[in-house]
Amino acid sequence: MKRPQFVIRLTCNLISVFTVTTCQVCPSAPVNDRTIECSGRGLTNVPQLYNIPYEIKREIIGLDLSRNRIEVLHEDAVNAFPKLRRLCLDYNRLWKITEYTFRSVPRLEELALRGNQLQLYLGGIATSSWIYTPKLRVLDLSENPLGFIPSQFFVPLRNLQVLKLEGSRPQLTVEARAFAGLVRLVYLDLRRNNMTQLSVHSFDNFDSMTELHHIRLDGNPWHCDCTLTWLHVWHTKIEQHRNSLELNRTSDMWPSHEKSTPTCASPTHLRGHFIFDLQASELQCVPKLFTRPLTQSVHVRQGANVTLTCDFYTNPRIEPQWIYNGRPLSPGPVTEQQTTVINLSEGTRISFRLELCDVKTTDAGVYQCRSENRLSKVEANFTLIVHNEGVQKYRVSTDRWTRLLHRNIWAVIVILAGGILSLIGILLLGLCYYRGWVGKRLRVSRKEEGTRAVRIIRVSDALDKDRNSDR
Repeated sequence: MKRPQFVIRLTCNLISVFTVTTCQVCPSAPVNDRTIECSGRGLTNVPQLYNIPYEIKREIIGLDLSRNRIEVLHEDAVNAFPKLRRLCLDYNRLWKITEYTFRSVPRLEELALRGNQLQLYLGGIATSSWIYTPKLRVLDLSENPLGFIPSQFFVPLRNLQVLKLEGSRPQLTVEARAFAGLVRLVYLDLRRNNMTQLSVHSFDNFDSMTELHHIRLDGNPWHCDCTLTWLHVWHTKIEQHRNSLELNRTSDMWPSHEKSTPTCASPTHLRGHFIFDLQASELQCVPKLFTRPLTQSVHVRQGANVTLTCDFYTNPRIEPQWIYNGRPLSPGPVTEQQTTVINLSEGTRISFRLELCDVKTTDAGVYQCRSENRLSKVEANFTLIVHNEGVQKYRVSTDRWTRLLHRNIWAVIVILAGGILSLIGILLLGLCYYRGWVGKRLRVSRKEEGTRAVRIIRVSDALDKDRNSDR
């Protein structure tokens, strides 16, 4: 009888301890703004707060679970709080948020996940999980080893206004269209992510994001070239309209007085400069030359006309120039320079043509088309050879076939490889046919030899019989 009583008493004590511990971990009632404070309580799971009546619990709109030891948010983690609007899980050990975690809290407006272990390339957060948070306005994923932001990751978050991605370790890569769908974004924090570039293509349609007023880019080793021109243009517009676009100073979602001062780490001549203090023309990319081959010999008969053409890509636009025998060439009565410009979102495509009319032997020499900026110089060389008689208009010394070879080298390689394989196939077929023909002849000859041998034996036998009969 004593043992059962001991077990009953021990069970009652355990229940009592459990009840007291639960009450000590989280308060028995929400504070005035219907928020439960459970910060720094050593929790490993989201508490279900069984000590709070359901009628009160279902009215809770704020839940602070920061600085605990929670690792995974399961599907039913927040089912007990259907009217939840603010959820803070800063500085836990979160590495996984399941797909349906937020299905029971469609009114969620603010989600703080700073300082956890979420890695997007390992599926730490499924893109589809955002489908259940259509009203989310503030999202903080700072200080997580995110690795990269995949394309269209935030598409369901049409009402998101504040996105904080500060301090992703060791580096954050932003893919094309990563911020697609964030049409109401006002504040974007990308500080301290070891980023060197940020393409305008990371935004689905940047020009349509008219509410974006702040982009924080400090603490990154930016490579200041033409890929950041769009950012410089955006900042100039914001500065020009700062008074009309000033953020709401009564909001505590972002500091309205913050000023972004991103600094160039490269190229060398811009190191240490603030991006927004530069002129847009200083954000240059290496020019590209599409003309091939880079060195050509052009033959032309005296009195004919000849046109030399170069195709460049530059950003920002740089006017190319023609150089004749080492000196800049100016338009004259027998020369005409024409430029065709195609403006692209990534830069400018320039077709630069030089037309020489009624060519004389004195026009022979080396013509260069050149485009250069502070970073690099590209050029193509044309050696003009004038003949008293010969070709009708002009021809490249390597002739038309050689030019085609340069332009279609892979096609030529494929054709040659196909020809070689076809030749090998024909040789193999011929060899097989020859071996079959030789084998057939050998079989026929052996058969004929066998037939002859049989005949000889028969004749020999007949002679032997005749001899025996004569005897």
